[in-house]
Amino acid sequence: MNMQHRFNGFDGKVSMKGIMQLSKLADDQAIRAREVAAASKRIADESPTKAVWVCLQVDSGRELTVEKMLGAAEIDAVVAMRKGPVMRRRHKELPPQDLPVLNGYVPVRCVSTPEAMRGLKGFDYVRGVVGGWDNPRCVAIQEMTTFNEKAARGEYDFKRPAGLFQKGQKVEVTDGPFSSLKGEIVTCRSDGCGDAVVEMVLLGRPVPVLLPLALLRRL
Repeated sequence: MNMQHRFNGFDGKVSMKGIMQLSKLADDQAIRAREVAAASKRIADESPTKAVWVCLQVDSGRELTVEKMLGAAEIDAVVAMRKGPVMRRRHKELPPQDLPVLNGYVPVRCVSTPEAMRGLKGFDYVRGVVGGWDNPRCVAIQEMTTFNEKAARGEYDFKRPAGLFQKGQKVEVTDGPFSSLKGEIVTCRSDGCGDAVVEMVLLGRPVPVLLPLALLRRL
């Protein structure tokens, strides 16, 4: 379809420059649609042996927002949840809130292709992907299934006892999208419950990640 026929309804109303801009916009939208479709659940379901999980880095506090946007685009994203700490206000104990197990990250199931990665990269609040866009770290389906099941059982809840850890300790992540990655504890609680800030190499550089102690194994 040539440009003149494509926009013949604008004859005499829009300049040639305007028609060219409209044409480019339409082309960009078509490309964007193909990229998003490449990351879709449909493609993952059609190629189950090629489907993997990748982990998007997103703005902290936007995990559920990104999950919802991806779901609206028919992309398979799951933010595993857990019970957070008990809060106290004016001497009153408040029930724990549901929080993402992984603060600042959203796992996505897709067939990892350059086109699919471009599709994921274009969503609001997405800042990167673990491993980098050119070579994202892929996690097996069963690994993520186990992780999500444990989260649903409350095994990563804030109050879950996980043993004693300390600053400077070398650790390995046991489950989920960071499984088998090693790092060093920057800070953690001293009672064996809650979270730790662990420095790991994720995006080609050392990155501090907040993780439940229940996800860590001492080395």
